Amino acid sequence: MKKRRRRPPGAEKRIILFRLAVIVAVPFAVFFLVDSWLRPPIENMAAYEAKVFAMKCINEAMAEEMGRQDVAYGDIVRVTQNNEGLVTSIQSDMQAINRLKVEVTRSILEELADKENQRLLIPLGTLMGNQLTSGRGPIVEIQVLPVGYVQTRIRNKFVSAGINQTLHQIMLETSVHINV
Repeated sequence: MKKRRRRPPGAEKRIILFRLAVIVAVPFAVFFLVDSWLRPPIENMAAYEAKVFAMKCINEAMAEEMGRQDVAYGDIVRVTQNNEGLVTSIQSDMQAINRLKVEVTRSILEELADKENQRLLIPLGTLMGNQLTSGRGPIVEIQVLPVGYVQTRIRNKFVSAGINQTLHQIMLETSVHINV
């Protein structure tokens, strides 16, 4: 008969604690490995989708506001000419331009608020970055929260448009900063 070796006192508890620690640590390690593997493509895809989302909001708000305001160049700029018909000055109606800027910004913010908690559904295979799995697998839901701000800026630009011709442009630049 083989004699059983006796373990020192408390060894059984240490073995049980070690096994328990391994059982708890392995799922966490797997989770963090999967997270570090999937996070970069998820962040890239979410950033792209957020840009598309912001662009849609800007375009819809701009189209709606420009249609409502029905603004023409002559409504916001007064061109003064001399007796020969040559342009001597261009005066911008800054009050009308700023009013348009405020209304467009308000319209964009309303558009973002209407689409609050937008959800993007992306197949897991697409996030893996492999062409074979692209578009396949379970759907990963990413929530776009329009948290941030809208920045609107007016720019004037004069561009040569030929011999003795100048093109005057008034541009409304808008950018939306949102978090995903």
